[in-house]
Amino acid sequence: MTTRLALTLLLLSTACETRPAAKPAAPAAGRAAATTDSKPVPPPAAAPAAPSAEATAQFLAAIPAFADRVCACADMPCVMGESSKMQEKFKGFRPTPELRDQVRADLERLSRCAQELQTKSASAPPAPTADDPEKGEFTLEEATAGLAGKGKLVATIATTKGDLRCELLDDVAPRTVANFVGLARGVRPFKDLATGEWVKRPLYDGTAFHRVVSGFMIQGGDPKSAKYDGAPDLGTGGPGYSIQDEFQPKLRFDGPGLLAMAHSSAPHSGGSQFFITDAAAAFLNGQYALFGRCAPHDVIKAIATTPAGPPDEGGKPSRPLEAVTMKVTISRK
Repeated sequence: MTTRLALTLLLLSTACETRPAAKPAAPAAGRAAATTDSKPVPPPAAAPAAPSAEATAQFLAAIPAFADRVCACADMPCVMGESSKMQEKFKGFRPTPELRDQVRADLERLSRCAQELQTKSASAPPAPTADDPEKGEFTLEEATAGLAGKGKLVATIATTKGDLRCELLDDVAPRTVANFVGLARGVRPFKDLATGEWVKRPLYDGTAFHRVVSGFMIQGGDPKSAKYDGAPDLGTGGPGYSIQDEFQPKLRFDGPGLLAMAHSSAPHSGGSQFFITDAAAAFLNGQYALFGRCAPHDVIKAIATTPAGPPDEGGKPSRPLEAVTMKVTISRK
């Protein structure tokens, strides 16, 4: 289910929270990953007042129509648009259990329609960007052409907090690794943000980790972060194309140091942004293409605990106050 639809259902079924307390929202290209920390969970707030009769009537009338619109959608952007409208319309509304029971069938229907549409969307690869020189196809052979050695692929991410060494899993995620390696080596064309021209140069060098969440993950790979000026759209950049998701059931987010592609709530929307876990995050299993393992953890932790601010949409700081920049080098063991 899309993140936005899931949030809408959460809004309609609980208390309008846009961020689960125990499980941070997924790392996303376009919107960054959710926040978590080790602070004690505050005591629950007092029970909210029952919704007014007018709000209740609007709620009961809106849900069947919402389900009808979702089930009439032909693609996931349509579903996300409808979900966004409902979030805004019922912002602050807290339905009682009795009200939820009255519309349960409609909520289940719209959830089922969205799931079916997402499954259909996820089964088809993304359409290539019209002017992409590679037409959406870039192989591991192209990405590694001229690279010395024959051992496992390794990405060394040199940062201002120390160096990370990441073993890349090209045997289980060849498309994702090819994309990452190609962008890192400067052999996979990407669209320059300033000129709109397709260029070949190392994309990651000089960019920054634009989102850090201690106990969850560190996220980078946005070409916009090369100019780390605190712009509000930092974290929304990409290479001008998207790649196909590569999910492997045997790969689990079961510890720190796991390297994966970030994406938006739409299927096959990853591009250049990636994240590295600071801890186990089982709720990400099956949702993000895991393609490497990084160490040492103390460097990840040093980046994750970088002083950050201002608060994001979840109400917690996650953007480093000072840029933690990187240079990525690809080699073989």
